[in-house]
Amino acid sequence: MKTKTCSVCKKNKDVSQFYTRWLLSKSITYTSACKDCTKKRNRDAYKIKDRGSQTRSGHLQRAYGLSEEEYNRLYMMQSGVCAICGKPETSVNKKTGQVYNLSVDHNHQTGAVRGLLCYSCNLSLGHFKDDISKLLAAIEYLKKYS
Repeated sequence: MKTKTCSVCKKNKDVSQFYTRWLLSKSITYTSACKDCTKKRNRDAYKIKDRGSQTRSGHLQRAYGLSEEEYNRLYMMQSGVCAICGKPETSVNKKTGQVYNLSVDHNHQTGAVRGLLCYSCNLSLGHFKDDISKLLAAIEYLKKYS
């Protein structure tokens, strides 16, 4: 039985009580803190974090520089529908069963907010990487087979 001393609780424990890590040299090593101490440290760190940064308004502010009020104003200007397809969001969060909010679409170079999109339209633009020539080629392809 191989044992190791936890750097936090200072108890000598079986190595199965430590998380494993792969080193660049492709050898296995163990974390310095045992699993119990690591979990406790992570729980404590989560409690201390600024809760505002984990809320929807915190995300909007961090990611897009938008306040909740600015998002709501944009939502109202678009009548609550996607700026591309003109339909309300229908994608559902599988965990909560709630319909997602419209996604904030933004220019990835400048960061400028362009509008609100449904999940499908936002995903589609993302797959085309905002490349207009690819989008035009897709339109021509669809026309060809319509």
